[in-house]
Amino acid sequence: PNHLILVLKRFEFNYETMAKNKINDHCEFPTELNLKDYFSNIPQQGAEAKLDEDEVVLPDEYFSYELKGVVIHTGSADSGHYYSFIQKRGGRNEGWFEFNDTVVKKFDPENLAVGFGGKEERYYEATLKEKTRNAYVLIYDRKQTFDAKGNRIQPLELQIDREETPYCRNFLKELKLENELTALHHLLFAREYQD
Repeated sequence: PNHLILVLKRFEFNYETMAKNKINDHCEFPTELNLKDYFSNIPQQGAEAKLDEDEVVLPDEYFSYELKGVVIHTGSADSGHYYSFIQKRGGRNEGWFEFNDTVVKKFDPENLAVGFGGKEERYYEATLKEKTRNAYVLIYDRKQTFDAKGNRIQPLELQIDREETPYCRNFLKELKLENELTALHHLLFAREYQD
């Protein structure tokens, strides 16, 4: 697939205790992933095998992926919180960002190890404790996009001036009005103003 989504097994049900458990084991993930070794049954470049008429030789780039997003779970099997690290695609402000509820801020990908799980030493305790924050979902994109037959395709680069299109102009006006009405409604019916 052009977009590869991996869900890490971080939760399990223990039939002996009849309870849900969170698996906080250390699990490193790479920022670049090559799956070529896992597809031995697919003809690849440099292969000497005879091909059927409908078979296609796939280039090395077909198997190369880059990490574009990580969903982090912090907490236990019964409760917790999800937030994410996402790499912005294209545009002027390329880079990584952390999305944590209403807070969006720049993120240094050198700190992705926060999602590896495992054990950590806490400054207020002398023993190692399990990290309760770790990666749950990994999102990889193929470095080069391919169609279903293995042919390279160029991604579409749409340049739309939001102010120029009538639909966007109307949508932005409606959105602004809706936001103003929501703020007014909140102010009019706020409990602190009713006393």
